[in-house]
Amino acid sequence: MAWLPVRLGIGERLDLPPVDNRPSPCESCQNQSCMQTCPVAAFGEGGYDVPVCAQHLATPEGRYCMELGCRARRACPVGAAARYEPEQAAFHMQTFFKAHGGKTGS
Repeated sequence: MAWLPVRLGIGERLDLPPVDNRPSPCESCQNQSCMQTCPVAAFGEGGYDVPVCAQHLATPEGRYCMELGCRARRACPVGAAARYEPEQAAFHMQTFFKAHGGKTGS
């Protein structure tokens, strides 16, 4: 018996929700505790320093972020109600780490 792969595409118009143009809550946050919480100061005037963050995750000191989620994100008072459970946060951190060439020493 032989298998014949078949691909099928269905064209359909999907209505997308409108773009959210609200300003970032970070801009009006007086405390910005999340920025102070990042152990490697990956957030700055130049934006988010992804390589610095990924390198940190490869170290023993980065274990907290890998297991519980980004310290800065967990410190955000605005996002507290939508905080991921540790298992989900760990999944996202592992995915981020792998996507940015992360390799642990083990």
